[in-house]
Amino acid sequence: MRGVSGKRWVILSENIEPPKHLIEKFGRVVAQILTNRNFENYVDLIFNVKLKNILPYKLLPNIEEGAFRIKRAIEKGERIVIFGDYDVDGITATAILYDFLKRIKARVVPVIPSRNMGYGLNQEMVKLFSRYADLVITVDNGTSSADEIRSMGIDVVIIDHHNPSSSLPEAIVINPKISEDTPAELKEISSAALSFYMIASLRALMDVDIDIRNYIDMVAIGTVADVMPLNYLNRIFVIKGIELLNSVIEGKVNKPGIKALLDSSGIEKVSFRDISFSIAPKLNSAGRIGDPKLSLNLLIEKSYERARFYARKLEALNISRKRLSENILREACELLDTTKNFLCVSSSKWHTGVLGIVAGRIAREFSKPCGIFKECGDKVTGSVRSVEGIDIHYLFSGIKDMFLKWGGHSFALGVTIPSKRFGEFRERVENLLENYRKSMGVLEVDMELDPKHITGDISEKILALQPFGEGNSVPTFTTQISKYNVERVSKNRYKIKMDSIEFNCFNIKLIEALRGEPKKVVYSFDGEGYEIIDVEAGNL
Repeated sequence: MRGVSGKRWVILSENIEPPKHLIEKFGRVVAQILTNRNFENYVDLIFNVKLKNILPYKLLPNIEEGAFRIKRAIEKGERIVIFGDYDVDGITATAILYDFLKRIKARVVPVIPSRNMGYGLNQEMVKLFSRYADLVITVDNGTSSADEIRSMGIDVVIIDHHNPSSSLPEAIVINPKISEDTPAELKEISSAALSFYMIASLRALMDVDIDIRNYIDMVAIGTVADVMPLNYLNRIFVIKGIELLNSVIEGKVNKPGIKALLDSSGIEKVSFRDISFSIAPKLNSAGRIGDPKLSLNLLIEKSYERARFYARKLEALNISRKRLSENILREACELLDTTKNFLCVSSSKWHTGVLGIVAGRIAREFSKPCGIFKECGDKVTGSVRSVEGIDIHYLFSGIKDMFLKWGGHSFALGVTIPSKRFGEFRERVENLLENYRKSMGVLEVDMELDPKHITGDISEKILALQPFGEGNSVPTFTTQISKYNVERVSKNRYKIKMDSIEFNCFNIKLIEALRGEPKKVVYSFDGEGYEIIDVEAGNL
C-alpha cells in the first residue's frame, strides 16, 4: 500500500517476530517496537540509562598507544596541535580534547580550518605543522589523509570515525571502523565521543583528578549534530549529556560557554529537539558561513561575559545561514527533476557552507538521495545526503575514480569532481541507484494498532524510549479512520478528533485525502501525542 506521500508502507510486524520473553515482560506492542529497532538484547540498557554502562575505551583500536604518545608529548613539553573540523562534531571533539589537555598543562594549540580550505589536511596545513608542531592530533578527520601525513614527517595521532579507504595513513589511527573486532555500537559513535574516550584513557594513564563526566554535554551535542544512530551506547551519551546541559541551566554546574549558548537560544529545559534544531545549527553556522573558531572559543570560554559576546555573534551568523539556506532551497527545487533516482543540481552562485543543509532537506522531502553542488571553475564541489536503506558511501566507492576528493558516512558525503565529468557523474549515480529503487520511498510502520489500545503503561514505556532519532525512530502505527472532526488550530496545524483520540496533522494534503470513505492512516506516537503522517492512496 502507498500513501499520498508517495511512500510504500512496510508493516514491520508482518516480518519481524518479537521474542516471547519480551512479549511476556512488556506486552506485544512494546516488544514489537523494541525488536523492530534491534533493541531486544539491550533492554536493560535502554530502560536503565547509566554512564557506567558505556563500553570501555580499551575496545577502541590503538587508543592506548595514542594515549601513551600524547602522554610522552606532555611530559617532554612538546608542541601539540589539535587539527579539528569545521562541523559541530569536529568542533565539540576538539573542544573536549583541548580543554582537557590544557588542564593537565600540555603545550597545545587548537586549529579549526575554514570551510573554504576544504575538509581535512591539505598541503598548506602540512607545511605549517611541519614547522611548528612536534605532534599533530587530527580530530574528526585524518583517516583519508595518507599522502598529506606521509609528507608531514612528524608523529600523528588520528581520532576519527569516518569510513577508511583501502590504505591507512602512517600514524596512530584511532578509528572504530578500521577493525572488524570493534563492537558494532562503537562503530556508530561520533568523533566527540571518541575524544571523550581518549580523555578517559589519558585520565587513567596519567592518574589525574579530573571529572570527565563534565564533558558529556559536548558529546551529546556532537552525537546529535552528526546524526549518529541512537543505539544503546549513543542513547547513554545523549541522555546524560542533556541532563548535564539542564544542570548548567539550573546553575548546578558552572560552564560559562555552554550557559551563554543556552541563554542566547532562550532554552529553559533542554530536549533532544533543542539540540537538533537550535543548539547544533547555531554552532554549525560559524563553520558554514563564518569562522568555526568562533564556536570553539564559545565552548571553551571561562568568562560568561566573553561567552555572551561569542553567543551574540553566533546568533547573527545563524540568522544569515537560515536566509541563505532558504534562498538556495527555493532555487534548487526549481531546477530539480523529481522523476530521477538521484536529485542532483548545481549552480555557480550558491554558498558551499549551506549545501549540505539543502541536500538533507530535499532528500527527506522526496525520500531520494540528493546532491547539491557549487560550480567552481574547472571543478564542482558539493554535499550529498542519502535516505534510509541506501549507503551512499558504499555506492560512491564504486565510482571514486571520478573524484578529486571525497569522504563521509553512509548518509552524508562531501565530494569534489572535475567539471567536465559532472554530467557523467550524475548519470553513473542514477544508474547505480536504479538497483535501489525498491528501497527508496519506503515508510516503515511498526504494526497495525488502534490508538485506543495504547494504554497508560504502553505510553510510559514509549516515553522512556526517548530521545527519538536516527536508528530509534518515533513509533508508528497504522489504523483506519472513519468518523472524525477536523479543527484548524493554526496556519499549518490541524487537530483530527476521533472518539477520545486527538491527532495532530501538519499537512493539508493529508486532511484532504481523508475525505470520503474510511481510510487507513499511518500515525506516530511519542508517548505524549499522536500525529498523522500519511494517508492511504490506494493499493499497489
